[in-house]
Amino acid sequence: MNEFIKPILLDKIIRLTLLISLGLLFLSLLIVGIFYTSLPPFIPLFNQMPWGEGRLAPTWMFFLLPAVTIFIAILNIAITKFIYEKMPLVARMLHTTTLLLSIFTIIFIFRSIRLII
Repeated sequence: MNEFIKPILLDKIIRLTLLISLGLLFLSLLIVGIFYTSLPPFIPLFNQMPWGEGRLAPTWMFFLLPAVTIFIAILNIAITKFIYEKMPLVARMLHTTTLLLSIFTIIFIFRSIRLII
């Protein structure tokens, strides 16, 4: 595993964006875990839906957003491994996109918890 990711981490931009995004994602999982017991059984997750029961989701689905974002981050690491030699700019853009997605995820979690509690 170390040989798989070592060449990628030599790039300062990729290393910085990867560490910050994974840190934010694990922080968001930690925040959801801390506030999980104080959340109601159904929470409004689907904010683009019309008002009513269509916006609500079970509380366990609150873990889904950080989990999907972590999956995307891992997928971007794997893609970066294969394209970094030929297209380093695209690899950096992938990791910058992951960082932005992590920022949006933690903002959504903070705002949702603030509105619910």
